[in-house]
Amino acid sequence: MPLASERIPPAPYREYRLRAPLSQFVECVWFLFAPARAAGAPPERILPDGCVEVVVQLAGRTRASRGGGPFVLQPSAFVVGPFASPLLLEPVGALETLGIRFRPGGASPFLPLPVDLLLGVDLEIDLAFGRTGTELVERLRVPGAISDLSRVRLVEEFLLARLRGRIGGDGRRSPVAGAVSRMLSIPRYSVSRIARECGRSTRQVERYFRAEVGLPPRLLGRLIRFQRVLRAAAERETPWISVALDCGYADQAHLIRDFREFAGQTPAAYVREDAGMGAAFLTPERLDGFFGT
Repeated sequence: MPLASERIPPAPYREYRLRAPLSQFVECVWFLFAPARAAGAPPERILPDGCVEVVVQLAGRTRASRGGGPFVLQPSAFVVGPFASPLLLEPVGALETLGIRFRPGGASPFLPLPVDLLLGVDLEIDLAFGRTGTELVERLRVPGAISDLSRVRLVEEFLLARLRGRIGGDGRRSPVAGAVSRMLSIPRYSVSRIARECGRSTRQVERYFRAEVGLPPRLLGRLIRFQRVLRAAAERETPWISVALDCGYADQAHLIRDFREFAGQTPAAYVREDAGMGAAFLTPERLDGFFGT
């Protein structure tokens, strides 16, 4: 057992849940430490899940590539919109990162713009939240022995201030939030069923989803199904055909098509690859949080 005066180094990846009412919008606040990479190391692969995140680099920076494009240096504090293909990252130096991961559709009440305008975009934090966003980053980066919990409390204060007065006088959320919750719990939850339950046309549902989630409902449904596969694959050693059928795919070829689109590789290649930093976001515990279980 270490002496009381010794500092126990934190785990490389940590998650903290927020209290109500923020818990219905935010999956977690997370922290990640990654040491400087060896020269020539392959890029880190981050898989899409339909979530919006606020990312604050407390130390280090990252270069990102989307859709096979060139690597571009990301801002040091930004909102990353939803994406539907693998995001490749090259850390520049050792990384110490704080992230706020919103549930699908959960970021909408906090943002001044429709979420679909963030699709595949890294928006600098001052453009998303103005001076208050810049002040939050400054407080999060205070040097010294500020703890995870201290930073989490700063995030809670910031989000609660943004939330006040933005949900409506009765405090109810959009019908999209309930539909997303059911999509996360019910496989094969169709757009027509969403429309019936919301009392809206399918065209209206499409418009609401784009504005609040950033993605059309069918694409979000496919990403949720894909994440369900990743959770099943992490929890047990099962033939891919069984995983595919259990998670709502027609067959293994159907699963492979989604893997190529969302992961940029086949399931077999995914298993062989060293997930590196991206593995932190694919543990059964993290995916349980994504599905709200």
